[in-house]
Amino acid sequence: MSRVVYIREKAPNQQHGGNKGVEDINTVLGKKYDEISELYTLPGRRHLFDYARFFTRNWSNLNTIRKSVKNDDILIIQYPHYNFHALGEKLIDLFRIKNTILLVHDVDSVRYQTGIDEEIKLLNLAKVVLLHNQKMSDYLVKHGLKTKTVNINIFDYLLYNTPSQESFSFGKQIVFAGNLGKSHFLNLMGQDSLGLSLSLFGPGLSEEMKESSHVHWMGSYSPDEIPFKLKGSFGLVWDGTSLDECDGFMGRYMKINFPHKLALYIAAGIPVVTWSQAAIADIVKTYKIGFVVDSLREVSNYIDSINEKEYAEYKKNILKLQKKVMSGYFTALAFEKAVTMISR
Repeated sequence: MSRVVYIREKAPNQQHGGNKGVEDINTVLGKKYDEISELYTLPGRRHLFDYARFFTRNWSNLNTIRKSVKNDDILIIQYPHYNFHALGEKLIDLFRIKNTILLVHDVDSVRYQTGIDEEIKLLNLAKVVLLHNQKMSDYLVKHGLKTKTVNINIFDYLLYNTPSQESFSFGKQIVFAGNLGKSHFLNLMGQDSLGLSLSLFGPGLSEEMKESSHVHWMGSYSPDEIPFKLKGSFGLVWDGTSLDECDGFMGRYMKINFPHKLALYIAAGIPVVTWSQAAIADIVKTYKIGFVVDSLREVSNYIDSINEKEYAEYKKNILKLQKKVMSGYFTALAFEKAVTMISR
């Protein structure tokens, strides 16, 4: 039987969920497979010493990995590495190993609308690629992806304790967590309440937004703390610069992406509202954990159309997913499928 090994990603600490997904994958993999080495990333604020340590550690580790992986081993790599281009061909060489599984956190060529052909070439080097969902898979196949794929469908959010749903009650208090400075549509919601109250969690909120009577900044917390801090009625998953659709590069990316924000809301146990054209709209509707809208202008009226009983049903349904995402269920299942594909 083939040995399954993985490379541990060492990501910098941040006060939002950008690295939580990477660390959770490390944890899930560590429960079942063997860690072969680590790859480090550069911190946000960098000094000459950081660059020297980054290259020294990673060049050495990449050489060790290449020599340690046997011909019939299965190697798991998280993609993209934070400083992928800095490592260049040395890292790409690992993709050429006979039995490589790539777990794709983001498809940056789609996310930022850069050339997709080069990224497809990289993904095709792997034996199996783990993707967010069928929509992402279909999109990449349409653009030339030929390697085998496994859909994760729902990303996990590991927690050791279970958040209570007592902080979530039926109403129009909309929760949004993330990098607030990058969420440009929030500026429009700051100017027009849309009949809603906003509870915002995370860094980057402007002073002007904080002065809006319907906007409440609740602070910035670590990814492990924030599920226990959320308070409101519905967790919002939205991106772009418009109230009427998820527009721009990041907005359009939502059509194939699973935002880690949804994993946070599921782990916290709060019902969800998102864009009707987002890939995750299928999850929200299938599991009945909230509702979808074409425009944020529809949210208030939709809430008026439901009642306490229906809201309680959303909360009940999300609890069924909460236990699974907290334990790493979906990640472990996806890796099992990928390993089985190669081992046949």
